[in-house]
Amino acid sequence: MDEKVVTAIHELANALAGLGSWQQQLVSMVILLVVAAGGSFLGAYLKTRATNAAMADDLEAIKRQLRETTATAETIRAQISKRGELHTLRIKKLEALMEAFIAADTAYREAFHNLMGEKVTISKIEDNMDHLLMLSKFYFPKFEPYLNDFRDSWWKCLEDTLEQRRAHQEGSGLRLDIWRACPFPLKDEAVMHSAKVELLLIAQMHHLLDQSGPKEAGRAPE
Repeated sequence: MDEKVVTAIHELANALAGLGSWQQQLVSMVILLVVAAGGSFLGAYLKTRATNAAMADDLEAIKRQLRETTATAETIRAQISKRGELHTLRIKKLEALMEAFIAADTAYREAFHNLMGEKVTISKIEDNMDHLLMLSKFYFPKFEPYLNDFRDSWWKCLEDTLEQRRAHQEGSGLRLDIWRACPFPLKDEAVMHSAKVELLLIAQMHHLLDQSGPKEAGRAPE
């Protein structure tokens, strides 16, 4: 009960205590009980109202925080999902890039083999290379310098080989046999560039696959 209410009741009781008759004392006791009960009820009511108001404020704050947390969680899930889709796309594009590289490398090697044999042709080998460079340009631009070196070294090798073949083709086939037995440093250099690109592509694939697991790997070789 509120302290002021208690004080007022005591003061009223003391004032009525001075009355002499038992009727007056009875009336004073009844009034005292009514006031005490009313004060107790009013105090409990006000305390309950205050408690309910505080609980309502706390509940509203919790709901607001829950809404914010839910919105944040949904945003994070959407970002993770998007990153996952982009990561999967990069893996697929790298697979396509590796297939295009294998096709281009095979075409260059077959063209060199044709020049060393009976066929004399280096046509239709750039289609695979154009596709390879396009994929690299859009998805893996850091590989472009290495792919250009790969292409240039093979073209230089094939053009030089074709020129030498024509020079040794005059007269009998004996000179071609001697020529075929000679070393071809430009071909060795082209093969070296092929191996370098192959290693870079494999390292990039390992990097992307490691990122798909529970632990993220370090940076792929540049």
